[in-house]
Amino acid sequence: MKNAVIAAVVAAVVAAASGTAATIIVTSKNIQNGTIQPVDLSLKTVHVLKGRRGATGPPGEPGPQGDQGPPGIQSLRRVTVSAEVQPGQTLRLTAPCAETERVVSGGAFSVFELWGSFPSVTNTGWEATATNRGAIAATLWATAFCASNLTITQ
Repeated sequence: MKNAVIAAVVAAVVAAASGTAATIIVTSKNIQNGTIQPVDLSLKTVHVLKGRRGATGPPGEPGPQGDQGPPGIQSLRRVTVSAEVQPGQTLRLTAPCAETERVVSGGAFSVFELWGSFPSVTNTGWEATATNRGAIAATLWATAFCASNLTITQ
């Protein structure tokens, strides 16, 4: 069956490639074993000729232990500060990390206009800037997540 399919494919390829190919008939007797490769066949034919997938084999042996990576963040400390902002006032507030810590992340919250929330220039805290455009005093919160033994690279 496979030989007949291969022969038919080869005949079709030869016929399409040459005007005189219509007089050439290629049969399985004309094809030497092992000379037709999957690249010579259409994808549909290759798919038809593939067998069913077999059962999954046994798992292989575990590989060698990899190299030790650099130390990661062992713990985070959350620092939250807040301040009251009077109507019409703009306030910049910093949630500071300890001297041996660097800021990893942070954020800010207010019920009025928040201009920005970002790490401090020295990466030692989290800053928030906001303006109270309301008619009553409101609160601005800034939170820093700090970690020790951490180097920040640009």
